[in-house]
Amino acid sequence: MAQDQVHTDHVKKHHDVEPVSYPRWILKRILLLILVAIIMMIIGTMVGYKLGGGNPFKVFLPSTWQHIFDFFH
Repeated sequence: MAQDQVHTDHVKKHHDVEPVSYPRWILKRILLLILVAIIMMIIGTMVGYKLGGGNPFKVFLPSTWQHIFDFFH
């Protein structure tokens, strides 16, 4: 009988914890994924620009991006 009481106490303690809001958890995960994707894109463009023989920090110049957009048009 004592083990039943211990199990019941454990279940009660487990349910006393306030559950995390599922939509908020999903939103945090999505925002984290977007942030990681942006950081990886920036690092990737810098590495690619360096491998192409340029200064990796020129990736941040608007003229570089204008050249890229003109190339696709």
